[in-house]
Amino acid sequence: MYRTGLMIDWPDDAEGDAKKALDAFKKTSLAASLEDDSQKWRFLAWARSPAPPARMLLRNESGETRVFSLERTGFWRELASDTGA
Repeated sequence: MYRTGLMIDWPDDAEGDAKKALDAFKKTSLAASLEDDSQKWRFLAWARSPAPPARMLLRNESGETRVFSLERTGFWRELASDTGA
């Protein structure tokens, strides 16, 4: 269900518009910063459409969660972060 080896476990069962949304997020500096993290991140939810407001929800091994949104401007931004503490 997930591809491993990177710091983000990308869903490999996404198809169609959901795959397009994941591919768009994968190209962002936000995704790159998670890939550079020392902890693994896993998608809890991902957008089913590449159109705004597409949302991505991820959690790391320590329980920290991060939420990202594709804005109408075409840019992704972080909406929320929770350290899990």
